Amino acid sequence: MITVLDRGYTSEDNLISSGPLAVIFNNQLRKVRNQMNSELINGLKKLTSTEYPTDHIPIEERLPVIVPTIAWLGFAMFMFTYLIGGVVGISTGSLGRGLLAIFIGNIFLAVYLGLHGQIAIRTGLTSNMLAMYSFGRRGAVIPAFNFGDIGWSIVMVAIFAWAVSGIWDIDARVLALAFGLLFLTGTFIGIRGIYWISLFQLIIMVLMGIVALYTVIMKTPAGLVGLFTSTFPEKQSFAMSVTMIIGLFANGVTRGGDLIRWGRKPWHAWVVGFVAFGLGAMFCALSGALISAATGITDTFEALKVIGLVGLGLVLFFCLSWTTTDVSAYLASLAFTALPKAAIERDVNRRNVAIIIAAIVMLGAAAGLHRYIVDWLILMGIYMPAVGGVIIADFYIMNFTKYHWMEQGVYEKRRINDAEVIKFKFNWVVIPAIVLGTIVGYYTTYAHPTGIPPVYSILTSIVVYTVISYARGIFRLKKKINERSAIQID
Repeated sequence: MITVLDRGYTSEDNLISSGPLAVIFNNQLRKVRNQMNSELINGLKKLTSTEYPTDHIPIEERLPVIVPTIAWLGFAMFMFTYLIGGVVGISTGSLGRGLLAIFIGNIFLAVYLGLHGQIAIRTGLTSNMLAMYSFGRRGAVIPAFNFGDIGWSIVMVAIFAWAVSGIWDIDARVLALAFGLLFLTGTFIGIRGIYWISLFQLIIMVLMGIVALYTVIMKTPAGLVGLFTSTFPEKQSFAMSVTMIIGLFANGVTRGGDLIRWGRKPWHAWVVGFVAFGLGAMFCALSGALISAATGITDTFEALKVIGLVGLGLVLFFCLSWTTTDVSAYLASLAFTALPKAAIERDVNRRNVAIIIAAIVMLGAAAGLHRYIVDWLILMGIYMPAVGGVIIADFYIMNFTKYHWMEQGVYEKRRINDAEVIKFKFNWVVIPAIVLGTIVGYYTTYAHPTGIPPVYSILTSIVVYTVISYARGIFRLKKKINERSAIQID
């Protein structure tokens, strides 16, 4: 007798070979098996489906609000959110003032993200394609040509690789290549991959964060009350502390709609914004502030090492690095897929772009480029808010007037790849708006530090863009009226 083990198992081994009900049973079993295979194939197709990098996401393809929310939570719960929270927490004179700065900064980011997210959901477009309405078809190259996200991905992979190398004495370059490959898996898959990776990491991050926070507070003699009554040397102004919180995400939030555009309702943007910053980023920054106040060390992970939580800190660091790197590289893949579309009307495969970006990140991290690009990334954090201000002004102000450079209500009337949109190549008004916004941001950051530079940059670009657009629109309208009058007289 030949058994299943002798001849090898096949899909027909579960079928009944004889009996009065054999035919019926076998047919039903085949149906169930085919249905399961079909569901598996459909699931894989959905997981690797198109990300619509250069077109509107159809309404039927939109995802539940939980997907962009979790994706943005993973992005906002950032390693540097802990570190900046630690610095801000004890640098303004008292923990209370530090926490207030953290609160104000994160609420501003939540509102700013909500504004961008609403535009993204209404149009279903990435920020780079959306910019074609305000910058023009060729002008959209300006916001698309942004290496900021690639730079942050390099920094995250490299810092974690070098930290692990210092603990286990393994070549940091080898670790950078290995962690880079791991951290960028969601980038290749897309929003659904990022969602599942972020969901898994978030559970770990929250649990680890709570344990770390509890341990630190319990080891503090005066407890939580003592931390709030303590005073610290005032090393920076309250405004500078708020600036540090906003500046950390001023670049990323400008393209925050790239994740939120998958939402189904405009109000989903506000849910994502306030959960990401009102809960996620706020939790990380507050934890960093409390840990720094308890230990006197602004570096959160150094503080955890000092109190004997090296392993916990390493796991937390690992999760924070993974989710942020994944999303940053994903945003970069969308931007550089839109770039050839804007420049030469050529479509490229986003996943091919993602592979190239992954290679750049891995090699850049292994080469230690993170030591040389942080200042440049900070400068990008001044430039990108000015770009975001133009997009906000164009959608929320000019779009509802007869002075829009394309036509009133163009966002609702025209799809981005319609001939009536493509023919508008470049909107010169964006140049003075971005230049002046960037100059104001740079001046208030470096030349004469004052107030909240990213906010000044955004407001400047909004005002400049709106005023010049109105002036140009009025001039064009008067010109048309005069031309019609001249024709009637003739």
